[in-house]
Amino acid sequence: MQPLLGVLLMISTIFSANASTALNVVVGDNGKKPFLPSSPVQSLMTIQSAVLGQLIYTESSFDLKPGLLESYKWNYKDQSYELTLRKDLKFHNGRKVTSEDLEFSILRGFFTPNGTWFKSFFNNIEGIDTLKDKKEFKSGMVSGVKIINDNKIKVKLKRPNPSFLHSIARTTFSLVPIEEMNLPSINKFLLTTHYGTSSSCTLETGGFGLSRYAFDQLLAKEAQQLGVFLFQNTRIKSIDGKAETGFNITDTKGESYHSKLVVGAWGRSNALDHSKPIANTEAWVGIKYHVEKGPDTDTIEIHAFEDGYCGISEVEDGNFCLCYLAKAKGLKAFKGDIEAFEKAVLAKNPFLKERLASTKIVGPITTSQFYFGVNQQKPPFPYLGDASGFIPPLTGNGMSLALRSSKALAPNINAFLKGEITYDSLLQSQATYTSNYLKRRVNRGILLQNLLFLKPAFLNKWMMHAFAISPFALRIMTRLAVGKKL
Repeated sequence: MQPLLGVLLMISTIFSANASTALNVVVGDNGKKPFLPSSPVQSLMTIQSAVLGQLIYTESSFDLKPGLLESYKWNYKDQSYELTLRKDLKFHNGRKVTSEDLEFSILRGFFTPNGTWFKSFFNNIEGIDTLKDKKEFKSGMVSGVKIINDNKIKVKLKRPNPSFLHSIARTTFSLVPIEEMNLPSINKFLLTTHYGTSSSCTLETGGFGLSRYAFDQLLAKEAQQLGVFLFQNTRIKSIDGKAETGFNITDTKGESYHSKLVVGAWGRSNALDHSKPIANTEAWVGIKYHVEKGPDTDTIEIHAFEDGYCGISEVEDGNFCLCYLAKAKGLKAFKGDIEAFEKAVLAKNPFLKERLASTKIVGPITTSQFYFGVNQQKPPFPYLGDASGFIPPLTGNGMSLALRSSKALAPNINAFLKGEITYDSLLQSQATYTSNYLKRRVNRGILLQNLLFLKPAFLNKWMMHAFAISPFALRIMTRLAVGKKL
């Protein structure tokens, strides 16, 4: 508490009329929130120290004492600093702090194009030059920062720096959880067509730009910390059994598992899912890239082309996710040649042609032969996410729907495992969710998606003209595409 008291002596304190119940403290004199980067340095340091703590504290004598680090020492043998975390540390979200968090906290300032103190204080770390132009952190990227165990890392410098430990005593370099990324906040929408028309509006319910790679990794880490066993590079071959005796699961490696309950969350299609497409529905294909350039950080774009559309927005690493869906018959006409299809069909939309010209970092990643709609079969066990119903991406966030279905199912799973409800009741509750809420969202999504393909052409142009004249009309459409808040 000493740093906090020291700063409070330098700031003005205002007592309210009812001093016995309230105390208003003004930190600084510029009217800004004290935790913003633009706030006065002393105010910012006070907040950072109080909320995040410090790796090491500096006493008035300039001697160092442990903070979040249990110990810190110079290893004469390999000429490196050994930093050991306290074993009882947890972040505000309840997650245990690991040495990878310490590694990330020391290097995180090198992944932003903005000027930071990190580059001034830590540019002397061995191998730090490998981070030049890098946008995404991965453990082990810098040779001079090595993880020894769950609580200890070693830091090796290019040149001796006796003040290194005093540097990491700064509040700027405290611990930050890897998952607390600075995600792009999206609140604007641009819609274009291959007729050269466009319309835009603000989004009442915005979102964040987050790739599936990053999102899946976060979910996996969270699950593991809760005690979940994850089997990676494993494909399930068969599931047999019933609730009364349990389920037997076999993978393609020949390993077998037994479980009291199984949940199908395998996505749009899987060999284990024997459901048939809904009659009179068309097959679609999906193509995804990560590209270097795209719209403004706060904007998501949808570019329509003949029998398909493409979405693009920024994701967590500063790159952009570009993904388009097309009716399978369209790509089939080009014998599966993606490049030829893009040049002949997608590039007719002048806005999309410009986006496709951006340097591609990842992709193409393809998904084929999927259908929009709700799974019609009576499942032998609960289905989640796209396995129970696939909504057009234009009008519904599939990941948020998957999380919503999980939220609906989780309490019923707990009740079943505790013996409070029967297995039939568990299946019925999920069937009710699917046939009511999910089906309405998916069917509404299909209807709104079909508006993009209005024919004859003058109807499509008229609709886009109406959206351009009245962004409110476009905002109504986006409002219909969003589900209820959880």
